[in-house]
Amino acid sequence: MHLDHTYNHERGLADYYHRICDEIDILIVIYKRDLTVPRSVLVDLSERKEEVAVKVTVDNVVEFSRPVENAFDELT
Repeated sequence: MHLDHTYNHERGLADYYHRICDEIDILIVIYKRDLTVPRSVLVDLSERKEEVAVKVTVDNVVEFSRPVENAFDELT
């Protein structure tokens, strides 16, 4: 299901995910199946303790690796 209302701009999408994180008591996985979830949003959300993973189904290794490089100094 596409949430078209959140895709008006990057800040709207980031705010949408932040509101979800603020209201839940469970961990979340962001599902990135195309380029509509920009790297900047993934990097912004990587600071949240509620976000534990990003499932990437974009057939592009470079697009996958850039958020990882931007979000983490060291992977564990």
